[in-house]
Amino acid sequence: MKIIFLCGALEPGRDGVGDYVRCLSAELIRQGHHIAAAGINDSHISEMQNSGLQGPAELSVLRLPSVLAEEDRIALLRVFIDSFDPEWISLQFVAFSFHPKGLTFGLANKLITAGNGRKWQIMFHELWVGMSAEASRKEALWGKVQLLLIKSMIRKIQPLIIHTQSHLYKKQLERIGSSPVLLPLFSNIPVSYPERIKAKISRRIEIHKKISVVIFGGIHVGGPITQLAKEAKAYAEKHALDLELVVLGRNGREQQRWVKEWEDAGLSITQMGEQTAEKVSEILTEYDFGIFTTPIALVEKSGSVAAMREHGIHLLCVSREWNPAGIHMADNPYGITAYKAGSLAAFFEQQPDFSYIPTLSVVAKQFISNLLITS
Repeated sequence: MKIIFLCGALEPGRDGVGDYVRCLSAELIRQGHHIAAAGINDSHISEMQNSGLQGPAELSVLRLPSVLAEEDRIALLRVFIDSFDPEWISLQFVAFSFHPKGLTFGLANKLITAGNGRKWQIMFHELWVGMSAEASRKEALWGKVQLLLIKSMIRKIQPLIIHTQSHLYKKQLERIGSSPVLLPLFSNIPVSYPERIKAKISRRIEIHKKISVVIFGGIHVGGPITQLAKEAKAYAEKHALDLELVVLGRNGREQQRWVKEWEDAGLSITQMGEQTAEKVSEILTEYDFGIFTTPIALVEKSGSVAAMREHGIHLLCVSREWNPAGIHMADNPYGITAYKAGSLAAFFEQQPDFSYIPTLSVVAKQFISNLLITS
């Protein structure tokens, strides 16, 4: 098949959806398909980058800088699409990728012009803000505008298939009249040592003199780190062991608070910072326990969670309160524990469930299968 992916930006290592597109494209090419990708609002560059149309075994890439006038970007995109002549256009949607406030007025009409009558698929990586019961009035109103824009975009583009990676987003899209299909999120960090990971997943976790807990990726505001650090210190003293926090990747401003709380509790910490994908895989292979701060209702859309799970890491959710308004969510499909005061000891004693890990290869095959069914 010939497929072109559209997203906001394609700067390697700097845009989660861009990395997703590059990984999925590479796998689809490996499976025999002809793929192109376009970043149509790329803030990481100041001039257009166009690889030209590559052969079947290479990814054709167009990157259009956000500083370029929108009309010019759409005109250039149409030329690229027409030259590549795909059967399908796949829109990888995050509202904030196309507008700084996530208000995508006029986007659908412009994409229709660029698409020139071709078949569409939309992958919703994000929906709208303010969908939690804890959201402010401003966020709720902002989200309603985004919701209406998404609903309008679906009506105008008329995608033959809609994908999303979380049960929550699936339910939200169904509420506005769509029939989305779940396409699970894969890890953007390729496993460097598959045999070691296979052995790691098959054995039972045993604790000796030291526990290292890794946190990888963005740290969200509001997680109960003070309580967690206090409980971790008590656990370490009770069992006479060292309990270390390993901080890996680009974590954001909240990292400073986590480091301070952990050190103030008298616990050891190692800050590894940003690393190559190969080094991240090597590091994640070494650890059994991990933490993430994405709310449990959104766990399926976290790239860092996908990466840690694929590397055999037993995970604990340490997040702020976040409950979807008006929607009942069943237990998350990964069986991950959400941290509450007093639950840390039970977490260390549990054995993780790795029976369901969506890999890149499997997701790519499902993606193509879903397109074929609707063709």
